[in-house]
Amino acid sequence: MIKLKLFIIFIFATILHESFGKVTWTYEFISVTINKSGTDYVDSDLKIIRISRGKYGVNGFVHFKQDTTDKWIANVTTLQSLSGNNNYKPTPFEVPTDTVHNIINGPYKRFVMKSLRNCTTNGVYFEGNFVPPLTKRRISVNKCNINTDDWPYLSSGVYKFILQLLQPQYTSWEFLIKITSNMTPS
Repeated sequence: MIKLKLFIIFIFATILHESFGKVTWTYEFISVTINKSGTDYVDSDLKIIRISRGKYGVNGFVHFKQDTTDKWIANVTTLQSLSGNNNYKPTPFEVPTDTVHNIINGPYKRFVMKSLRNCTTNGVYFEGNFVPPLTKRRISVNKCNINTDDWPYLSSGVYKFILQLLQPQYTSWEFLIKITSNMTPS
């Protein structure tokens, strides 16, 4: 009986989804802020630039001055404000504290790597699984945008995506991004 109810709910949800169209979203970079405790391990300078009317991207560099080890620890936090008035609340979209190597093999590979391939020089690209270490390198970023086709749905609002390198040196990149949800006909 429970299986039948779940099947009926699934069919109903599918019909509703197909009837109302596809919900998508677009984004606009607002700003990027970098905080760092030093530059012995990582240095970075990123800026939001205007590419064309209504289209913005990221320019700059991220310089890994040493090869990474399993002692390099990072996380990602995502906060949302409906209006961007500094009343930010946590969202379920986060990357828990883990080694940089595991983050590269997981969320970076799934959500970011394909996009960065088109707008970075000396970036981190690989087939299969990432094999540590991430060797020292200077990654140049030129008019970068992220393809969000494979991302989860995000409702309208202003988001803070905060990437923090916690060890061996504190560095954080805080991207402020405006998200607009759209409904497209099916």
